[in-house]
Amino acid sequence: MEYLNHGVIIHAVNDKQTIEALEVLPQFKGKFTNGITIGEKVSILINKFGIPRSIDSSIARYPAKGIHFTLKENVLIGAYVFSEK
Repeated sequence: MEYLNHGVIIHAVNDKQTIEALEVLPQFKGKFTNGITIGEKVSILINKFGIPRSIDSSIARYPAKGIHFTLKENVLIGAYVFSEK
């Protein structure tokens, strides 16, 4: 299901009975845990959210927290939020 006006896509499995992940798009205007918002610099993300388990030029991974932030030019542009496993 896509809610592009809100910047969210819901990925579901099992005949759409179980949400697998939420994809957060650049137009998302809400806040994540600790006040993180789209457009934050990576340094702010790390300061507020902690050191990621892994990071490269396009993604900062926090699997224990159930979130991967997507990056472009050291700026947060989106995220995937999923159930912690």
